[in-house]
Amino acid sequence: MLQNKVKDTELRKLVSKRVADYLSSHNYQVESDVKITGQSGIEHIFDIVARRNDGFTARTMAVCIILGSNQEEESSSIFNFANKAFDTGINERILIAIPKLTPETRNLAEKQRIKVFDEDRLEDLLITSTKRPNRLEGMNNISSREDLIKALTNLGYTIRENARIKGRSGISHVFDVVASDINTENYTLGIDILKKQPALELQDVALFDAKAFDCGISDKVIATTAKITPDAQQFADAQKVKLIKLNPIPISTEESAAITTAEEVVKTSAKTESKNGKPEVDPISRTE
Repeated sequence: MLQNKVKDTELRKLVSKRVADYLSSHNYQVESDVKITGQSGIEHIFDIVARRNDGFTARTMAVCIILGSNQEEESSSIFNFANKAFDTGINERILIAIPKLTPETRNLAEKQRIKVFDEDRLEDLLITSTKRPNRLEGMNNISSREDLIKALTNLGYTIRENARIKGRSGISHVFDVVASDINTENYTLGIDILKKQPALELQDVALFDAKAFDCGISDKVIATTAKITPDAQQFADAQKVKLIKLNPIPISTEESAAITTAEEVVKTSAKTESKNGKPEVDPISRTE
């Protein structure tokens, strides 16, 4: 029994180091055997805590490692991990199970919004490690959906557009963009691009937040060209929804002149037709 415990300790250290090295290669700041005091005042210990701010999102994830336990011990570890993460406000939770969980305990973990990696899946993930850029240098150059996707791709995110994801409620939700930064199918970043005019209202943010929660999306972003109302901003801050104000591309002098000329042609044509007894048409309204 003691020999098995020694082997487990060595294996845990090996797994922990490989995971830490992988996250470090993605520019996470990684700590092992971390002590964090929760809102309850209780001090909790996590196998790994990784943090990263890439200029687009600030993320914190906790990692728990389980080695060869029985179903009862696995269930206990899952509940304990979920409670610690909740108390410390860590939404992104990863469970590494060596060799793997039973179907029952895997289902339990997923209900607690914990992403599970068994031995085979972890190995597939670790061999994909590549160096990522450090940060996004500001949002001023983002003026469109294409710019947004390009920026995320340059940061190393795996992108999927117009994604339909089934939530815990059984309802399928559509996101304009979903993304993951550690090469998994567990999309942690959800983005909707709302072009509602003239303003982005509280109810727009609330609907987006509700579907993100149902789908287990922890990093929530709304990009919009509309004016953001104070109520919408306040609700977004409370629910940790990032609001990005897209910067529309300004119309060039040549384009502006062309539009003005076209408007004058239409007005002149309308006056001519009116004199000839034809109904006058409304001139084209110019939209910004």
